[in-house]
This record gives sequence, C-alpha cells and structure tokens, in this order.
Amino acid sequence: MHSGQFLSASRALRARSVSIQDGSATCVFEDVPFGSYAVQAYQDRNGNGKLDRNFIGIPSEPYGFSRGARSWTGPPKFKDAAFTLSSAAMTLDVRVQ
Repeated sequence: MHSGQFLSASRALRARSVSIQDGSATCVFEDVPFGSYAVQAYQDRNGNGKLDRNFIGIPSEPYGFSRGARSWTGPPKFKDAAFTLSSAAMTLDVRVQ
C-alpha cells in the first residue's frame, strides 16, 4: 500500500468525531474485525470536517497517528503507524500535536 493511501477517507474502516473534554477525547469503535490497522486523529479547530493544510500541503491543525508515527517528508508509512488488533478490547493512545 502506498504510504499516503491509508489516509484516504475512502479507505477508512471507521471514522468518528468526538468532543475534547479536559484536554483529551475518547473514541470507541465496536465490532472491528481482528487485523492490522493504523489510526489518524486530528483536532478540527474550525469545525469544517477536515484536516486543514497550508499552501504547500502541511497540516495546519494538530494531528497524530497510532504508535506516534511521524515523518519529516510527508505522512508516515502505514507500517510505521500500524498495530495489530487481536483481542475484543484494546486501548490505544494517540497524541495530537
């Protein structure tokens, strides 16, 4: 999979919008099949439903990925953000900055 392809909205298995309370947010996904996944989270500061970017494509709103994946040259690769869901319950922390 191309590194940016996993970020495509059309490839998302699930998507949610949740409110921030006391500096954090909790999002629950149910009935997710076991497998390998990556999570992207962002703070939609202006409420337009998307991660805004500047004129050269760099995100202008806080964002983060599972496993703390980051890249200096664009979005991280799927393999760097991927984790394996292998049990019915799992907690995953994603830091948005």
